[in-house]
Amino acid sequence: MQGPSNPAKKRMDEPEPHDKFSHFGNFVAAHLRALPEEISSDKIENLTTVLLYNVLVTKIKDEIPSEGS
Repeated sequence: MQGPSNPAKKRMDEPEPHDKFSHFGNFVAAHLRALPEEISSDKIENLTTVLLYNVLVTKIKDEIPSEGS
């Protein structure tokens, strides 16, 4: 079986890099691939916004020193 001919789809199927932002992009791509074809762009935008918010909140929490440090 031959791989996808779409260059964007090919990039999504490549192995994941290990930095946080690439990991987030791959995470979003995996969720978008799992969605039905007929999903609206508004729903995709909302999903991406929620995922980005969660990543940013996690990043901020990681950078704030804990009280025990």
